[in-house]
Amino acid sequence: MSGKIVFAILFAIFISSNCAVGATITWDAGGADHLFDTAANWNPNTVPEGGDSGDDALIPVTSYDPLVDSSVSDIHFQKLCIGSGSAPGTASVNVTGGSLNPCRLYVGYSGDCSGFLYITGGTISVSKNIVVGGNGYGTLTISGGTLKWRTDNGYQLYVGDEGNVNINGGILEGGDLFMVSGGHLNITSSGKLILYGDGTTIIQNYIDAGYITAYGGDGTVMYDYHNTNAGKTTVWAASGMLTKAHNPSPINDNGWMPRDGFNLSWRAGGNDAALHDVYFGTSYSSVNSATTASAEYKGNQTTVTYDPVYLTVDTDYYWRIDEKDNGGYTVKGDVWHFRTYSTGIIETTDPCSSRTVWQITDSDLNNNIHSYYDHSPWNPATYEIIYTSTRNWYEDGNELMRAENASEIWVMDPESYTHRRIKENAHFNLHVGAFPMWSPDGQKILYGDVDEGNMFYICDMNSMDITTVYGMAGREWSPDGKYISGYNQAVNEVFVYDVVNDVTTSILTFEDLKYANSQLAPALYQSIHGLSHTKWSPDGARLTLISLITYDGQERYFLHTFMPDGSFPLDISPSVNFHHHTWTPDSQKIVFGSGGNDPSWAKQYIMDSDGSDVTLLTSGVAGHISLNPDGSKAVAERDYIAQYFTNISTGTNTVFTTLGSQILGLVQPHPHGVWSPGGGYVIYNNSNQSGTWQMFVVPIDANYPFPGQPWLRYNFSQTSGSIANDTAGDVNGTLINFPTDSSQWVGGSLVFDGSNDYVDISDNALPIRDFHNRTITCRVKLNATPSADTFIFGTSSTYRCYITVNASGNLRATLASSGGFGSATLTVGTWYNIALVIRDVAGGNTRGELYVNGILSGISTVQNRHSGNLVGTNIGSYNNGTSGFGNITLDDFRIYPEALPGERIKYLHSEPLMRYDFSESSGSTANDIAGNVNGTLVNFPTDSSQWVGGTLVFDGINDYVDISDSAFPVRDFHNRTITFWVKPNVTPSAAAFIFGTSSAYKCYITIDSNRKLQGTLGSGGPFGNSILTVGKWYHVALVVRDVSGGKARGELYVNGVLSGTSTDQNRHSGNLEKVNIGSYREGTSGWANIALDNFHINTEALSPGRILTLSKQTK
Repeated sequence: MSGKIVFAILFAIFISSNCAVGATITWDAGGADHLFDTAANWNPNTVPEGGDSGDDALIPVTSYDPLVDSSVSDIHFQKLCIGSGSAPGTASVNVTGGSLNPCRLYVGYSGDCSGFLYITGGTISVSKNIVVGGNGYGTLTISGGTLKWRTDNGYQLYVGDEGNVNINGGILEGGDLFMVSGGHLNITSSGKLILYGDGTTIIQNYIDAGYITAYGGDGTVMYDYHNTNAGKTTVWAASGMLTKAHNPSPINDNGWMPRDGFNLSWRAGGNDAALHDVYFGTSYSSVNSATTASAEYKGNQTTVTYDPVYLTVDTDYYWRIDEKDNGGYTVKGDVWHFRTYSTGIIETTDPCSSRTVWQITDSDLNNNIHSYYDHSPWNPATYEIIYTSTRNWYEDGNELMRAENASEIWVMDPESYTHRRIKENAHFNLHVGAFPMWSPDGQKILYGDVDEGNMFYICDMNSMDITTVYGMAGREWSPDGKYISGYNQAVNEVFVYDVVNDVTTSILTFEDLKYANSQLAPALYQSIHGLSHTKWSPDGARLTLISLITYDGQERYFLHTFMPDGSFPLDISPSVNFHHHTWTPDSQKIVFGSGGNDPSWAKQYIMDSDGSDVTLLTSGVAGHISLNPDGSKAVAERDYIAQYFTNISTGTNTVFTTLGSQILGLVQPHPHGVWSPGGGYVIYNNSNQSGTWQMFVVPIDANYPFPGQPWLRYNFSQTSGSIANDTAGDVNGTLINFPTDSSQWVGGSLVFDGSNDYVDISDNALPIRDFHNRTITCRVKLNATPSADTFIFGTSSTYRCYITVNASGNLRATLASSGGFGSATLTVGTWYNIALVIRDVAGGNTRGELYVNGILSGISTVQNRHSGNLVGTNIGSYNNGTSGFGNITLDDFRIYPEALPGERIKYLHSEPLMRYDFSESSGSTANDIAGNVNGTLVNFPTDSSQWVGGTLVFDGINDYVDISDSAFPVRDFHNRTITFWVKPNVTPSAAAFIFGTSSAYKCYITIDSNRKLQGTLGSGGPFGNSILTVGKWYHVALVVRDVSGGKARGELYVNGVLSGTSTDQNRHSGNLEKVNIGSYREGTSGWANIALDNFHINTEALSPGRILTLSKQTK
């Protein structure tokens, strides 16, 4: 397509988009001067005016050219057309100062006429497009001043096949650039072309095509994105053929990078840049001052990419590229910066069992240690994994110890695979780490410090406040989370710490232990050498303790039980040798290992909790024993070679993972295998091929997804069709009797008509085979009160697994031959989170648990476990459409491969405290569908014009949504999270407020004039580096996270990725003032021209993984 044809199309579009047409005012130079704002110079005698729908100013062929100088100011009109007429000739406009504001600018307007625009000063601001040489010959030359055009909605500087642009100085700045063959843009001296957004690809294409040159081809065109101007592409010229390297990737100071799997790249500094010296390190000053003799120097190369290989997580890196020509002349480069984050898992296959195995840690340095000892590292609510990372150790007797106080505690998020450090500068030994252990509700951790001895710490994982407890070493939480058991080795006493009342009490002494066994003489207890392993029974009724005592001249281990107050101590030491032990889930028995790991004498036993009925389970495996949630299987190890599952009822052992080599030849790996809370996985320590200890997870079934993730998930994000896509796997659902159009796909959910439609799930799909130890979750809303039992989830009666609503609105579940269970009543039109947990229990049985909004609603009687395929499996009816059709709306249907614990259900079903989904279509209220804090729409029209597709459109003029300052979600505004979806409609001319308050305590989310999204908290400055594109949706989260010292810290996320962090601020208390969406201080200023959806406020600081998960959900 020729340039003239393209222009003709564009011209037609430009003309047709006018709202109105003003007069045509033609330059005739009839005045005493040549000034643009002299009325006598125009025909008729009036200066063009009228703004975007006003007059057209034509500059025909004439010998008297218009002048715009400093006396000409802010003239707004429709079009400036330079070079109009029916006969050949030239016309020009000279701009030396002042300002013009045309809607459109044409240089070279018609026929064979030539138009020239010379700018040496002043400002021309074009509110739409600029066309140079589109329908006539056009030349634009700028050597000073500024020429701008609009930055959004595809407005552009168009350079046609008869157009020339010379940028010798000054600035051309705007949205898009479009050039065709024959058009030319040349840059010299200090001239700059600035485009909004990342235009580096199109610039390079135009350079390659010869459309853009520097110094007529004798120089080098330079460009970068975001480095010179945030959020913008800057293009300039270098006169020499050797200049600085530019356009770095990753972009300087913009975001985080993974630890590996990417290259550094840059654009060479001119045509003579034959060689590139690479400098790389973790210190700005070191990289900036480095020479070829420095450690930061990585070599000289001819390519413009560099692989940094394997980096440390959570670390700042700096790099520099010096350019050299063939003669050795060097141009030193700028220092660029990025930061690494930790993410990802390594999937492998165990060589012995062929099971899928995930390596979840990956050492920063060689010989790194990761450990957690024998406590469960899984958070019962979030499934986050806590562990100790130890480096640079030394040998101390039989232990490897940290050489410096620089060990760390880390947490891995299972949804994003990211790792975050929560504690550093501590001292742990390799074998047990820091004993990090989650509280039963997943809100706190306890950990120790081997240097400090008889003391431990409790860290609140929401506020990050740390409580130090003196006088004892903490060992384990009680099942209700109210107490922590431990001991003091200096005085050899057992202690219990009262978490609620902050009281430490000695409950058991050496003297008490002398009388724990009536068969032994108290006088023969000579000395005690140590205490360990205080473990609570699952029902919290008793504890165990291991002691090392010299009795009758012999040093031996004893195993004791006692009440939580220390009363009724019993010596239950078995007659056989014993080592580590654990309670059975019913608190009635204790399983223990004998003799360590030597297969010739390693054994597992089980005995009653009073020490009676000691029974051999199996031989050849022992070590640290962990039981699955129903107590049917144990994990143990053998001779540092492999880990085994032990069937508790039969005593048979099955290998499931092999173990690696020693660490530096000093210590064998201690796997410490522990079951996940739902019993679907085992986590353990092992050494990888490089001989470093890492952490691994193995699924019980090779087909299971990573822990914490669903096996099947329908989020109903489609808008039509007959398939419910499984976004977690490949078990798509088939929609039966639904219309194929979009009428029943509403707002990202699926509406069932209660007549004959349902979603069929294949009966032989893996997630519903052997359907026990599973969890079903979904969000459901009743559309009408049913007249009889209606099915949310149904099967045939062969093995019943039903979730139903009866005629009274009661949510019920049925499992196998159980009757209905569950007591919650659902209200029509209200969303509920429901979960059916099918939990394995002792004796090869299973039990159903029904939850509504995270609260247990009912429990079934014990049933036989299902095996084989469920029959008639579907959503919305009984037995694949036989009856019981549900008149419901459903969203986010999931099946998990585990029986999730109650805390996990509560976490998954945690709802925002305030939620505007903008599903209304008119009116002056934004309904809070999570609570009762409705928003008031101010200065919006009451019709549907600004409710578009389930979103609310703000006009950027004077409208906003008022939120009551006294509403609970915005009181004491710390440890909170704001999330929403936003689409900028335009580039704001000044800061536009998405969320605003007064300045009494600032909590702002804004878009600045460079489209940079930023947060502001308290008295801190703006933070955040993400540049938004007009017309594109983004998921945004502002987390106000409590940190230690009574402070709070802001974290801004865009599409699930951390964009910026505030400085620590005092925590807010009381009411926020002038709280609103869409402006500063309830309509004072800063109105935002945006579209908004799903605005939430959560009364907790969400984890990074949770935010990432939310960002991946369809808007």
